[in-house]
Amino acid sequence: MTARDRLASTLAPELLAALEQLVDERVGQELERRLADGAHPAQSGSPWLSIAEAAGYLGTSERTVQRLVKRGRVRSSTIGRRRLLHRDDLDNAATREE
Repeated sequence: MTARDRLASTLAPELLAALEQLVDERVGQELERRLADGAHPAQSGSPWLSIAEAAGYLGTSERTVQRLVKRGRVRSSTIGRRRLLHRDDLDNAATREE
């Protein structure tokens, strides 16, 4: 059972939706702050990248990254509505592709 499932079983649906929206907003604000500070997501301290950031990191399209996730070559985690990929998994997928 995921953390979201546990929350869904105890919180009202509208409260869960509000919580997801708040998390999305806060994560978005933090990413924007880091970008404004000049940190490139693929070079920042965080090993977690969005689909778009992962595509830039690998030098591929977002669709290619989505296919890698769908085929199970790259693991992803979903937080709120954001899908995040770990840089180590992307590196492993890239070395397997070569």
